[in-house]
Amino acid sequence: VMPGFYRVYLEREDTVIAAANMGYEPELIASEVDQNFSYDDYWSGIVQELKATPVVAEVLKIKKTGAKLRNIYSVIGGGIIEGYIAVPKRKGVYKTVITCTDKNESASMPDGNIRGDIIDFIVSPRNGWLQKDYYYRTLCIDLVRAIDYVYSRDDVDLKNIFLQGRGRGGAFVVAACALDTRMAGAA
Repeated sequence: VMPGFYRVYLEREDTVIAAANMGYEPELIASEVDQNFSYDDYWSGIVQELKATPVVAEVLKIKKTGAKLRNIYSVIGGGIIEGYIAVPKRKGVYKTVITCTDKNESASMPDGNIRGDIIDFIVSPRNGWLQKDYYYRTLCIDLVRAIDYVYSRDDVDLKNIFLQGRGRGGAFVVAACALDTRMAGAA
């Protein structure tokens, strides 16, 4: 299989059961525009800068949610991370799902009355904040910073961190997976 993006189908007899887009080694796709383009050169400086910068996030418990299984918190970190995290009320170490929002979609509070065995972190990169240069790269890096935040928590099972996204958020998930290999899976 050549590096690229593919549309895959799960079929039984002549019926399509499910369909999905998959990326296979996208960092190896040859650019027709510039054969001298280096994926590693483009991203290495910013990734090194992230590794050298500690994650600082303000985490505030949201009171009176009526949640029975999980506490809900707002998470804000230097204007980069913005979202809500739902954490099981029982002490423990949990699988974590990071959801990246779509364009023009704000992070919404996860339901505190379901999934009492999973941490859900719903993030909105820069909450639509527009940087003049490198807009999409900035938003991809914001998602990597959200992964850094989750990784800094004592209640996260570091071998079971998953990313998911819709629309533009899905594109950021693909880019984040190319930059960061700490996730167990992505959708």
